[in-house]
Amino acid sequence: MPKSLDELIRIMLENNPGLNALRLDAVTLQHTVDKTRADEFFPTLDATASTKSKNNFGGTIGSSTEQLFKVELSYSLRPPL
Repeated sequence: MPKSLDELIRIMLENNPGLNALRLDAVTLQHTVDKTRADEFFPTLDATASTKSKNNFGGTIGSSTEQLFKVELSYSLRPPL
């Protein structure tokens, strides 16, 4: 049993499921904002590689191999949020 009105209010605020959900939503939204700022500010580097082998393709006897290597660097020229 709470000893004062202030203690009762504190307990109610700490144990209110709706308020706890709102606190978690606020934390989640702050992480989303932080991630968006990081994505806008820092460059990204992507690398891909692929290979294709063809045997007797298009009526031509023999085989051929194609290899593709790609590196891409992206940087936003807009100022961060």
